[in-house]
Amino acid sequence: MKKNYFKIPTSLGGKLMLAFASMTFLNLFIGITTVLIWEELSNKINHIVEHSLPPLNGAYILERSSGNLQSIISNSYKIKDELGYQNFENDLKDEIETIKQAYISSNPDHQLLAEQRQALEHFSNLIEQQDSLLKQKIAYSQELDNLQKRITWLHQDLNDEMTPLMQEVEWHVTRLLSQPVDNLSPNALMNEFFILQELSIKETELFTLVNEIIDQRYTRELTSAFSYLDQKIAEIETLVEKLTSFPSTISHRQIMKNLITLISSNGELIRLLKLDTQAQLALSQLAEPLTQVLTQFHLKNIATLEQSSQAFNSLNTNTKSMIINGKLIIVLISIISIVISVLVLTVLIRQRVLKRLNTLEIDLKNVADGHLDWPITTQGKDEIGHMGDCLRQFCVDMQAMVKSNALTLINNAQASLITCHPNGEIESANPHALQLLSLSTLAPHLTLWQAFPAACQPQLSELFAADSELSRTGQSECILNLVKHNAPQYLHFHLQAFEHARQAKYMVTITDITKQELNTRELEHIVADRTLNLTVKNQELTAEIEQRKLAEAHLHQAQADLIQAAKMAAVGQTMTSLAHELNQPLSAVSTYLYSCRLALETNQLELLTEMLGKTEKMNLRMAKIISAIRNFARKSPTQVESVSIDINQLVNNALVLVETRARNENIIIHNELTKEYLIQVDAVQVEQVLLNILINAMDATASQVDKHIYVTVLEQSPAKLTLAIYDNGPGFAQNILPQIFTPFTTTKAVGLGLGLSICRSILERFNADIYLASHLDGGAMIILEFHNAD
Repeated sequence: MKKNYFKIPTSLGGKLMLAFASMTFLNLFIGITTVLIWEELSNKINHIVEHSLPPLNGAYILERSSGNLQSIISNSYKIKDELGYQNFENDLKDEIETIKQAYISSNPDHQLLAEQRQALEHFSNLIEQQDSLLKQKIAYSQELDNLQKRITWLHQDLNDEMTPLMQEVEWHVTRLLSQPVDNLSPNALMNEFFILQELSIKETELFTLVNEIIDQRYTRELTSAFSYLDQKIAEIETLVEKLTSFPSTISHRQIMKNLITLISSNGELIRLLKLDTQAQLALSQLAEPLTQVLTQFHLKNIATLEQSSQAFNSLNTNTKSMIINGKLIIVLISIISIVISVLVLTVLIRQRVLKRLNTLEIDLKNVADGHLDWPITTQGKDEIGHMGDCLRQFCVDMQAMVKSNALTLINNAQASLITCHPNGEIESANPHALQLLSLSTLAPHLTLWQAFPAACQPQLSELFAADSELSRTGQSECILNLVKHNAPQYLHFHLQAFEHARQAKYMVTITDITKQELNTRELEHIVADRTLNLTVKNQELTAEIEQRKLAEAHLHQAQADLIQAAKMAAVGQTMTSLAHELNQPLSAVSTYLYSCRLALETNQLELLTEMLGKTEKMNLRMAKIISAIRNFARKSPTQVESVSIDINQLVNNALVLVETRARNENIIIHNELTKEYLIQVDAVQVEQVLLNILINAMDATASQVDKHIYVTVLEQSPAKLTLAIYDNGPGFAQNILPQIFTPFTTTKAVGLGLGLSICRSILERFNADIYLASHLDGGAMIILEFHNAD
């Protein structure tokens, strides 16, 4: 009997597993082949990295370093100071060390070859020679710069000496031309002036020539240059010799001598120039050997690069051959894998899986849409066929479950539920609905409205009309008013469309809302009663508000009359002194007018002008007093407006009204307000407050020998101004303080006791306060605090 060692599986999962296992094996073979190819490539790359790249990298580093050395050496002539030399030396050392490390890293044993060591030592010796010459050149250049600075300073000193000398000669010549002197000749002075002028020009040319020789010392022949320079010096010395007879030029001649000593052909300048040019010549001669060494480095780098290029080309050829062979193997295995994949897709997956799954999808969609009687055509012995069998059994079970669940849900609901057909015919009703309708069973073809009294039937039947809201939107509701057992009953109907067994039906939910309706109607009755009561109370309140407004207007009018009475009382207190104050100017005016008549008769016009001026002053004084009385006595309106005004002006207006009494009673009033203090008040009313306080202070100091009253500012801020008025009287009595702002409270023999009460009422109108205090010396102090200051 023949044994079967390999059996093709019958299940769909087994077949798929076999197909995917074959494809996995082929992919694994491709992966192993790829790994082997990449491993070989990795070995070759490692060989390149370990043997070929270090020489190539070293060659690139040597090429870059040799270029840097060439640039550093070529820029060495630009070094002028010690700091530049230090940077130059550090750069050279760094580049030499870089070349040394490049040689070491590029050699297989990481050691310098004898040839390389010898080349580096030779190059280092050349660099040391260059460093020595460069140090000398820097030293000579610095000395030469210092010498050039000394020459420039001497040149500036000569110019500074030349200007006063020429000015002095010019002054002497001018003086001799205007006032001749026997022993002095203008020609001698003019000769000196011309010599100085020519000497200044020659010295400037000499200075320019010296700077040109210094700047062109490397390109110019120094011997011939200094020969020409000596000729210029001889010309200058001749001119200097002519100035020996002029004592004022001794300083100028000494400076010129010092300059000639420095720049002559045997002086310090030519010595430093020769040493500097010799150092520069030695550096130029050393540049050729350095260039040769760098050229040798460059040639060796080119040879190294050519060897590395040949090694890379060889490796590239081998790598291409290996990659081509690997590609052929991978392509062959990929073709086999694709053929197997196509067979699996077309035969197994498309015919045995996808086609049957599409059929099963159609069956599932119909069952999900509610078609439980849909014929399930999916069959077979594999997993898909088993799924078809399970779906058929599921449809049978669901049909039985739908029939039982709908009835159970309706019967167990606590609400009254009724299902109806679109024509209003009742299909079913739960026990609560039958109890509400007083029915034991449902009669055949019974409509919803027929189950209720005749009076309610039209309202219910309209809900099922063709153009009703229920037909358009699928839901509707209404409330029926019934009479049950001689009592009102309210039922709420809510109708909702739904679909059952592919048929349109309506679910009717009936709710007894009798208690809610009765409560709502009772609440509406209570709200109506309360609304009526509120309307009546509102009318009464409106009438009371009108009465209050009228009373408040009368109160304001009475308060204004009281304030006006207080003002007139204050005017009355000062009227006697004011009459005397006006009488004096009137007498003076009469006297001045009489004097004017006499001056006019005697034709003394100057006296007439003087008398008229004095008369005008007396007239202005009387006008000021009368204006202050008239403004103060003017009755203020009931509704006052606040304006921005200077409190210093209000204090001065009040002082005008009391200054006559103060002068008669020897009272000194000190107004310490030195600048403008703006507040938002009514000027006349605040002036009345100040006048009342000043009169009280004058009454308080009546018993004192020295009588003083002070007006000062205690505090000023952007939002507040604190004004204090105090005197040197006996101060406030202890027993009067609690009632001092109470109306009709006074300590005077004559007075109503309304002054401070009226003051506080006036200040409260303008958001101001009044306080009582005592001065350190014992006198009374009144503090006014304005909160609306600017």
